[in-house]
Amino acid sequence: TCPAVVLAKAAGVKVPENTQFIMVEGGEISPDNQFCKNSSTTLLSLFTYDGPFSNAVDIVRSLLTIEGRGHSVGINSTSDKNINELALGLEVLGGQHCLGEHLSETLSEHNLGIASDSH
Repeated sequence: TCPAVVLAKAAGVKVPENTQFIMVEGGEISPDNQFCKNSSTTLLSLFTYDGPFSNAVDIVRSLLTIEGRGHSVGINSTSDKNINELALGLEVLGGQHCLGEHLSETLSEHNLGIASDSH
């Protein structure tokens, strides 16, 4: 794992010394885009969707296609419908993951995450 400050310095970005992680807009979903690939580091790529929740599921499915089924997916939602749609709409390996309580309180309803299953 690369500390966020070291990662930022390598990218030519100045961040406060106490930075714990860096979030970036993921951009275009493509195998050539490094932000679409899993990294066991302090960098979190964010992808947004417009329209129905099924569009978000399609984005996650595309990211899993790039990185493979050996990954897990998490959702921060108050909607059972969205949680079920995500769970039933994807093929993933590994157990459930959840966001820490301090993050879940600050994130909106529609947040999807993809992370490697290291267990």
